[in-house]
Amino acid sequence: MKNLGDAIQEEIRQEYIHLKKISKSIYERSESRRPIDKAAKETLYAKGNVKQAMSSVMVQKKEKLSQMIEMKKDGHSISEIARKTQTNRRTVKKHLEQGMPSAARSTRVHYEIYMDEIKHMCSLEINPTAMFRSLKSIGLNCCERSFTRWFYLNFPHYEHKWNRTYPEPLKVNKPKIGPYSIPLPKTLSIYVTNPEYGVSEDTGECSKEKEIVDKLVSEVPLLSSFRTLFVDFRNVLKGGCPDRLDIWFEYVRSIGRSRIDSFCKGLKKDILAVKNAISYNWTNGLVEGNVNRLKNKKREMYGRCGFELLRRKVCLSKTG
Repeated sequence: MKNLGDAIQEEIRQEYIHLKKISKSIYERSESRRPIDKAAKETLYAKGNVKQAMSSVMVQKKEKLSQMIEMKKDGHSISEIARKTQTNRRTVKKHLEQGMPSAARSTRVHYEIYMDEIKHMCSLEINPTAMFRSLKSIGLNCCERSFTRWFYLNFPHYEHKWNRTYPEPLKVNKPKIGPYSIPLPKTLSIYVTNPEYGVSEDTGECSKEKEIVDKLVSEVPLLSSFRTLFVDFRNVLKGGCPDRLDIWFEYVRSIGRSRIDSFCKGLKKDILAVKNAISYNWTNGLVEGNVNRLKNKKREMYGRCGFELLRRKVCLSKTG
């Protein structure tokens, strides 16, 4: 069972980026069907204001770029253009060679996770540089320039005191699970192969990750087939009917995944032993236990005695 679980984990790891995109599309589809409440409307209006602010900034930059181009045509040097437009010489050279960057720039940083801490520091009139340092200590992964740009676009009228820093270090909170974030491949494979994983034994409630994975399994046929073949294989081993193993092999062949096919080839090399293990209740656990006990005694007494004393110790010892 462990080898089959490892094979499924490797297959999931190979398709992990594609699964993340599917999970995000599922979330966006569910959000589009949900009615927008008052708070969501305010958020949309705020995003519209941010876009409007970004567009006004880009208009100013484009006007400055056109001014640079005209001055370049008139024969001014880059140093003169930089001095008259109050712009760095490297920036002038870059804009003249590459043009103005697009306004539709996206970010991978989830600032909304730290929104409570940011609003709390805004109420204390903390300067953005101190905000960035405090958020960096609890896991914010970006540069200061990106944070300040995002901050002034979302809080354009914020007034602060430059000498005011946050008096106490922020508490390190457990990272929040995003609305469409799926677990890492190892954890995801456990959710896929064990349908009962993530359900509380006391209350019967499902965890946030399990709800996300169940939606993903229902949408992705590959994950549902992984769950089916793992559960079927477990039932075959416990069912006592070795003929069902051939049916299971046919089902695995129809899926066509290389690592699971390799697992099946390993089973077929010793198929008689596998079918005997399904048919009979006999086990080699007792033999393996005695071998383990003997090896432990050999390690304990290595270099201290001969074979006769070792034989007596093993024969008189009932436990490991």
